Amino acid sequence: MKFQVERAKKYYEESLLGLPCLTDDGSRSTVVVMYKTYSGILRQIEDSNYDIFSKRHYVSFKRKIWITIKYLVNRSDKNKFAGVINPEEILKKA
Repeated sequence: MKFQVERAKKYYEESLLGLPCLTDDGSRSTVVVMYKTYSGILRQIEDSNYDIFSKRHYVSFKRKIWITIKYLVNRSDKNKFAGVINPEEILKKA
């Protein structure tokens, strides 16, 4: 499971390279919010020592709302995802 989580995280990070190609009509915001949501699920799986069988890992509705509002209000976060992203910087994090 650790391999699968690491692979998913790498795909998530690599997908950020395409964000500048999306229009700012809500498409980019949707992708960023989904990125943050699903990354949260991966963190929960890691925190549970990759135990995916004893309980369901999910992001609560309340947390999803918080992620969305925080992203839409936080201008610096929006600017971070709006600009041209350096591929080497992202791949270093992966």
